Amino acid sequence: MTTSILRGLLIADIVLMALLALLYLGQRRLEWRHYCFWGILALLVPILGPFLVIHNRPGRWRIPPVNVPPFSRQGLRILSGRIYANVDAGCRRLAKQYLERE
Repeated sequence: MTTSILRGLLIADIVLMALLALLYLGQRRLEWRHYCFWGILALLVPILGPFLVIHNRPGRWRIPPVNVPPFSRQGLRILSGRIYANVDAGCRRLAKQYLERE
């Protein structure tokens, strides 16, 4: 392996870990300033930041986790229901904003 390949893999790893930490923060119920603090920590501390964010578990869950095996039929049904509810709420919010502009 050349140094450019290793450098590319390291950068991809850092970006993916920061994205993972930010997605994790999106599932937590936090005040805006706490969300900014933990997000900046995840981005500015390249390797340890995402681990610190996930390890400290700031805030509470927006939707509490269900005690169901993650890839069971029931777990996937619950997950798809949550995804549908979030997408539906987002679409309704965007439609409302669009109609208010006109």
